[in-house]
Amino acid sequence: SFLDNPMYGNIFNREDNFSMSPSLCGVNLQPLQKISKKILEFYFVIVALRYSQVAFFTGGQPATILLDELHKLFDINPVVARRITSEVSRMGRKESKRSDLITQGMNEIRYIDQEVIDSAKWRTLMFRDGSWEEYKNMLSIPDTPFELWSKYDEPLISKLPFRQCLEYYNSRYYDLHLTFPQIVLDIASTDDQDLVLKRDIREHTSDVFERLELLRKRRPVHA
Repeated sequence: SFLDNPMYGNIFNREDNFSMSPSLCGVNLQPLQKISKKILEFYFVIVALRYSQVAFFTGGQPATILLDELHKLFDINPVVARRITSEVSRMGRKESKRSDLITQGMNEIRYIDQEVIDSAKWRTLMFRDGSWEEYKNMLSIPDTPFELWSKYDEPLISKLPFRQCLEYYNSRYYDLHLTFPQIVLDIASTDDQDLVLKRDIREHTSDVFERLELLRKRRPVHA
């Protein structure tokens, strides 16, 4: 095969070809969606397994793997996504660590192994606009917290200064009002205008606080 070719392929077969930070690491696979679903599927598997090895088997510190926008992965290949999420979850439990699965849809929850759902000690449930009964049955939500959750206000309409959240931890439910410091909101912002500004600002300085200050100064002021 190509990887066995002594002149060309061996260089791609080294153990250090793909390395990740042992502290904080994020991998954005979104650009691969425009190239090929097969390539995206390949990198998803490689990144998920490598990520798990670094998080769960390097050092003795607590670690969490965050799989965001899970529905994108299940849209590509639900069979592969189900197997990977199950393997990552099992590895984490074995090492007394954890993985967080984040999604806005229902189809991927239907695909996930029930064992993975049942073993989740921590669940964060935010506003949904439907499919209440199915969520209740799949997540085994008791009547009282379910009724509370199903009556949450639509955030874009209510304009509340916080986000309503039903938090599940170790078999107990908590009704929370989440707020976030402005500095966190600025860093995490994916607003189209902010993203354009961030791409320009990063060419001028590498200091995160200077970048945030420039972002705030360059944002349009709305009357």
